[in-house]
Amino acid sequence: MPNNSVEFIIEAAMTLFFERGIEDVSLAEIAKQANVSQGLIIYHFKSKANLLFIMSRVIYSKLLKDALESMSCEKNPLQAIHAFVDTFFVIADNNKTWPVFLAKFNPFLRLDLEKFPGAELIFLRNRIYEVLRECVTEGIRLKLFNDVPVDTFISLILSLLWGVCRSYVGEVDSLALSNEIKAILTYRLTGSAAGIVEA
Repeated sequence: MPNNSVEFIIEAAMTLFFERGIEDVSLAEIAKQANVSQGLIIYHFKSKANLLFIMSRVIYSKLLKDALESMSCEKNPLQAIHAFVDTFFVIADNNKTWPVFLAKFNPFLRLDLEKFPGAELIFLRNRIYEVLRECVTEGIRLKLFNDVPVDTFISLILSLLWGVCRSYVGEVDSLALSNEIKAILTYRLTGSAAGIVEA
């Protein structure tokens, strides 16, 4: 349950975007859903584009924070990559409107991010890439991984996860999807699917 009006507004907007898409939802409808005035939305967010930016920032911040925490507990780069995948699914399962929002709205394609302060979304995206790049590079250095093209492999990881977002529109077996993605990534990195543990 949200703690304040900003969280109520974000939750209401996510729900409406989940149900109807982004273009078909007005600030007035979000205000009604959140049981706040439209003026309060404008006060906090200024515009629909800024609301979409802030919602995207919330998701990317949560993913980065939780992924860093879970990956830091792992003993090797492969387990850290698995922890990143698991973190994504935990967040998606706990906030089912979030992956649908990501499936319907890519802020990097739909917003002019230069208009927003501090390029925060670009920083968050780049930091996620950097964390994954460190894992893959370390695995190659330790000869645990095949000599994969690092940036291409990171794009594969993120493309697989963003592709899964669409499945949250309906029923999703997130454990099966998570295990399948980890098996694909493990096989590409090591040539073997060994080490995949069914949770």
